[in-house]
Amino acid sequence: MNTSEKRVAASLLLLLGITLLVLGLEDGQVAHISELLRKIFEPAIAGL
Repeated sequence: MNTSEKRVAASLLLLLGITLLVLGLEDGQVAHISELLRKIFEPAIAGL
């Protein structure tokens, strides 16, 4: 893959991520995901 192909692939992934985030905001899933991530990273933060 050359540089322009990598940029196109990255742009598509970014667009997909933003789309899924917006859908999550509409369905109210963001609070659930943030709580899940908080529980996952809690031991790592406590070690600091």
